Amino acid sequence: MKRILVAAVMVAGSLAAVGCNKTESGGATTKDSKNTFHLSGPDMATSIKPTEKKIVKIGIKPDADFKDGVNLKIEDKSKGLKADLDKTTVEAGVTEVNLTIEAEADATLGDGMVKIVGTPKSGGSATSPLVVKVDVKKP
Repeated sequence: MKRILVAAVMVAGSLAAVGCNKTESGGATTKDSKNTFHLSGPDMATSIKPTEKKIVKIGIKPDADFKDGVNLKIEDKSKGLKADLDKTTVEAGVTEVNLTIEAEADATLGDGMVKIVGTPKSGGSATSPLVVKVDVKKP
């Protein structure tokens, strides 16, 4: 019985770690540099019903030496989801943008996603992808 409980706790912990909406850093290409930024989204999947809209906050966290703006774009999304960013060009110092997610009437129920990519405004080649998890529920 104890083995089953320990295994269940380990699986739950693994799933919790996978469910976070955190990103790799973008900006400078050197690993030791503080000239990078990070995108973040909600810690849990956003629950939404068909024909419903929800707004989630997307965080932009610059490291110490990152003084550039960030270009954001929606690179991919699950079928049946619409997604819009309130800003696609973010000036230095802005730390948050809104992402509006809408599930269309025929959206597939279950797990979905919206992938956002941030690129330094100066045109650097590094990017910071963010996958926002979306859980489409029955109406």
